[in-house]
Amino acid sequence: MKISRDQFLIEMRQHAPLLELWARESVTLISEMVRAEIGQERFEGFFKIDPRYRLKTEESALKKFDRWDSMGSAKELHDLVAARFVVLLRTDLQIIENVIKGFSGWSTASVRHFEDDVEDDPEVFDYQSIHLLIKGSRGTTIGGLLLTDDVTCEIQVRTMMQHAYAELCHDKIYKNFGSIPPSAKRLVARSMALMETTDSIFCETAEQLEEVAADRNRWLEYLAGVYGLAIQRSSFSGDLVCPIIFDRFQHLLENVMLSDVGAVVDAPVVRSRMMDRLGDKLFSSAGCVLTYWLVENHFNETKRSWPDESLLPGLQLVCADLGISYK
Repeated sequence: MKISRDQFLIEMRQHAPLLELWARESVTLISEMVRAEIGQERFEGFFKIDPRYRLKTEESALKKFDRWDSMGSAKELHDLVAARFVVLLRTDLQIIENVIKGFSGWSTASVRHFEDDVEDDPEVFDYQSIHLLIKGSRGTTIGGLLLTDDVTCEIQVRTMMQHAYAELCHDKIYKNFGSIPPSAKRLVARSMALMETTDSIFCETAEQLEEVAADRNRWLEYLAGVYGLAIQRSSFSGDLVCPIIFDRFQHLLENVMLSDVGAVVDAPVVRSRMMDRLGDKLFSSAGCVLTYWLVENHFNETKRSWPDESLLPGLQLVCADLGISYK
């Protein structure tokens, strides 16, 4: 059985206010859950396009209605309202998908997942994204309207490249042309294959950069801890000197144990001198700990590549402590 076009439009218009409220609530909630999952710093810029929702136009809805053989209610068209989240990399998609599926305040169903498409047909290079349907719990009130469990919102989660593909090939071509020339299909397939390869390279690059950043943070935290013990007070969080020195000489620390660097300031006399020189720019930073190790093990390169002239007085004091002539 299929309702009439007029009845379909009447129901669609009746449900539109509640659908819009549900979509707005969903976008806000998903965004906040992602923020809680990844932290404020990473969250800023995580979405490459501001998350948004849209109600399907009556013209678009009717086109879909006409393709269905049977429809007892307009609510059977589950994408009357949809929300879109666009991120940078494929690995970011999993964060949003896990957040949505892990929330107990709604039920979630997968409509389409690009990884399933590829698994079903390894040679396919087609419109790709993650599509999920969320239904709120019956009895929930939103904006004074009562939510029923047949009110759905389709969530689309894409990478930037998937979004670009969808905008050009799916939304601008497939929806507007009845027949696509084989040559155009071939170009679309080639572009999708290239995007998939590029995304894989980006993901691998991001993983390596994260490893580098993690190693850098590990060193800076360790040096700050050693420095704090040496001067018998906590090092301040705004230390800008230590990162400058570390970044210049990081290559010299490959395969070096953290404890070997920290050991250079174990001697009480060295710690006493550090405490007496807190007015010096270098000695007011955990960078002085690393400097002791650098001078002791790589003096010539340290002198040649010293990053900041304003830190030279501190460097010369370190050299004097170690009995090394700076000249």
